[in-house]
Parts: sequence; structure tokens; C-alpha cells
Amino acid sequence: MTVYVDSEVPEGVRDALLSPRHIGKVLDADEGLRQAFYALYELCMSLSGDVRMTDNGSHLHFKCFSRPARLFAKVKIRPQRGKMNVSIWSGSDIPLGYARDVRLLDTPDEDYELEISSVSQVEQAKPHIMESFRIASTPDAGRA
Repeated sequence: MTVYVDSEVPEGVRDALLSPRHIGKVLDADEGLRQAFYALYELCMSLSGDVRMTDNGSHLHFKCFSRPARLFAKVKIRPQRGKMNVSIWSGSDIPLGYARDVRLLDTPDEDYELEISSVSQVEQAKPHIMESFRIASTPDAGRA
């Protein structure tokens, strides 16, 4: 994954960040979190040519648009805490070191919430994000 040496938002990311609120959060984040977000963006966008990032107001959504649009990762950037929460689906258990199992909450939209603050944690989460994409890309998976 690319590590950006300057603190500027890469051109593709700037175009994709629809809300000034989100681009502000990315720019307000410390360098480690900013690099982690860029790495997450590059990972998600590299999974397929039909992946798009959309803004629902409180989260950034990565969706696969090849079939009916299906969400596979939901991101909330928290620059004050130096982390971002990435909500995903998983066909298997994820070690709970940096993941929180949210399947038992009252209104779960996802299976796990990953807490990410560095590029190395994005690399660690890569197989789980790829699994969430696979689930979203499967027509009978029943995800949003």
C-alpha cells in the first residue's frame, strides 16, 4: 500500500469524500490515522472496479455496485480518539483483540466493528475486509 509523505488527501480520495465534514476529519486526523484511512480506501477500491465510496452523513460506506448495491464496509472516522471504526460482515469469527462483536446488539447492521489507527492494522484487517466484500458480492448473502 502507498504511504503518502505529505499530509494532502490523494486526488482520488478527495473526489470520493463527498462531505466537507468527512474530508475535515481526515485532514484533522494525526498522520498515522490519515495514512491508515488512505490505506483502507486503496484496499477497498482495489477489490473491484465497481466499488464506490458513498457518504450517508455519519459514516462513509464502501459498496459493491455490480449487482444491487451492497455495503461491505462502513467507516466512522474519529480524529480526536486517533482511530476509525470499520464495520464489516464476516463468515467466521474474528479474534477480538481489535474487533468488537456487534452481532448481539439490538439493531446490528454488521457482524464486527474493527478499531483501526495504523496502516499495519489495515493490513491485519485485510482478510476480514476481503471476506466482507465476498459476502456482499454473493447474490444470496442477504446483506444491505
